[in-house]
Amino acid sequence: MLTWGSHGDKLNAQVKLGNRMAMSASAAAEAASYSAKIGRMNSEDLLGALDGGQALTDIPNDQLPDVMQTMTPAQQAAHVADMRQQRSVLNEQIRELSAQRDAFLRDAERTAGAGDGFDATVTDTLRRQAGALGVAY
Repeated sequence: MLTWGSHGDKLNAQVKLGNRMAMSASAAAEAASYSAKIGRMNSEDLLGALDGGQALTDIPNDQLPDVMQTMTPAQQAAHVADMRQQRSVLNEQIRELSAQRDAFLRDAERTAGAGDGFDATVTDTLRRQAGALGVAY
């Protein structure tokens, strides 16, 4: 992830990344799936900021990711393009794996006869309500 912003923002991003790494496997899978669907990690994510309209040339050099601070503007643009391509490939893989995982969990739930249980009812309700707000998961 390319973190940007003040020194505090960059530290905050590292804390968030540490929290992600400490998640259980199922929580991490859900978080990765969500991030892949929306195409951004958090507010300190440079690619997300650029996709949101922030201009790379308007970011002060000391707020760029450390790896980009010594690059020329052309090198910075090329680095961002490369990272965008890598993220696109990874997000596609995450979306594919997430779809497979979701299908597996639905099948396992059906096989176990849990389709009418409390968890299934709550999950279905949340999905319907989230869908009405434009949130898909």
